[in-house]
Amino acid sequence: MKFRYFLYAGALTFLTIFSALGQAPELKRIDGAADTSEYSKLVAQIRSGDKTVDLVKLRSAYMDWMNDECNVTTAPKRDEMVKAFEAKDYKRFVELSEAVLAFEYVNRSLHNALAIAYAELGNTEKAKYHQDLSKALVKAILDSGDGKSAKTAYRVHSIREEYFVMKELGYQTSGQALVFEKDLGSFDILTGKNSKGETVSLYFDINPWWVGSTASKPCKVKKK
Repeated sequence: MKFRYFLYAGALTFLTIFSALGQAPELKRIDGAADTSEYSKLVAQIRSGDKTVDLVKLRSAYMDWMNDECNVTTAPKRDEMVKAFEAKDYKRFVELSEAVLAFEYVNRSLHNALAIAYAELGNTEKAKYHQDLSKALVKAILDSGDGKSAKTAYRVHSIREEYFVMKELGYQTSGQALVFEKDLGSFDILTGKNSKGETVSLYFDINPWWVGSTASKPCKVKKK
């Protein structure tokens, strides 16, 4: 299946987000047809200024979109964008990120980087927009489950997110195990302890991206 690492190494509402980013580049499928996926539609809603988009739903739709091999999921000039940020060429970084965002709107690290870039460029409104969106995406991860069982596992996009959740909840991870639950699939269980000495074991749903997963949708359409 296709998978990319993040940049650098209930419904949610954007109560403090008030600035839309303009028209998103149109996503495509490999045969050149327009991408009509749920993910594409939700991103368009957010960028149009819709403040009621459910980010838990957006994250789930993103994984479905990534797993459909008929979709073009590689953002243009992404490497160039990263280099621009590392060189502190924030104007160029922002220009290139407009296209990349359409492909990676769930990437909280990218939104964090944009918040920094816009702040450096003196655009406090857009800096706040991306900072607030990054925080909302963190909340979406935590709202995706409670981790107490396979049925209520946190829905994550990577192992990195598993450890991020543990840290956000105040637990120092001490162990990780891969388990298979009948009719539910594969899950990671992370064990950790907090500052009070309390131990917890939390479930993380890895079915959408784990090696050997059946979530991928092979494409029979011929690429143009």
